[in-house]
Amino acid sequence: MQQVRGKCLRAEITQISAQMRRSGRHTLRRCMVCRVNSFFPGSMQQITARLCDLHAKANEFEPAWREYEDFMKLSGAPLPAATWPDLCRTMEEQQNFGRALIQYENLASAYPKERQSLMALMGAARLCAKRLGRPQDAIRFYEAVSVSPIPHLDLEQLSKRAFGKRRRWSPARLRRR
Repeated sequence: MQQVRGKCLRAEITQISAQMRRSGRHTLRRCMVCRVNSFFPGSMQQITARLCDLHAKANEFEPAWREYEDFMKLSGAPLPAATWPDLCRTMEEQQNFGRALIQYENLASAYPKERQSLMALMGAARLCAKRLGRPQDAIRFYEAVSVSPIPHLDLEQLSKRAFGKRRRWSPARLRRR
């Protein structure tokens, strides 16, 4: 049975390759994912998550975001923790800071026991402090990192430096500027 599926899949890929020469890359990907999903149910979410990861690592914002939206429509489950930070960094590089902050917060809430959530909180704090001008939110994110039960000795020095700036970010000092 598996051999028959493999032969059929190879025939489908050959047919899709011919289609690729006639149409665009995105159309090809969509067609290929649908065909693979018909042979291996449930694989569409994995393929879409992987494509999102590849586009994010290549700093291709629009295709990465499109794959992310497709993934969310297909599964409703959170994006894999290893893929999400790359998507957030891609948004930052596109200077889409508001969307990046939302995604950092979503990542931190979706995987609270993973190291990626700490990195997301640090990224959110950095965005709030340096790009969005929201120091109180930055402090809140840094405090969430400091009380996290996840071991983070390597991030402790960075958190302490950020808390050292806390006095500089106080509302009274900000009003004096």
